[in-house]
Amino acid sequence: MNVQTGDTTLVKDFTQDATINALLAANPDVYRITMKDEGEASADQRYWAFILQGTEEDYRARFLFCWDRQEDAVLGTYTLRTNESRIDWVGMSPLGTWVVIGGDFDNGGDLGPGLVIATGHSRSSTKLFPSTAARAT
Repeated sequence: MNVQTGDTTLVKDFTQDATINALLAANPDVYRITMKDEGEASADQRYWAFILQGTEEDYRARFLFCWDRQEDAVLGTYTLRTNESRIDWVGMSPLGTWVVIGGDFDNGGDLGPGLVIATGHSRSSTKLFPSTAARAT
């Protein structure tokens, strides 16, 4: 949005993307796309990581996906299991090489607590700093 003129520009309507539309059609409770409050795109703004969040199961995160803005292509999706859906934020590495996932202290599965990196185009993930999640006391 241009704050001086009030003009807005739509960058991407993911409901029109074949990959994301299929997820939305199969999961009608999905209502929100977000990076949470701390996520960042790659430094050149080409690669973006997003969370799709649903209203069912206490508004839990349902899917992760990586989008290439330059090519207008979804590079990969990841279905979040219930035990690994406690994600604080998601973003990209500065060069766009990795999806960076900040898991809450009680997140489990392959995306357990702490900082996890994953490729944007497959299901492989590597736990980078598993102890970075703060523990509630």
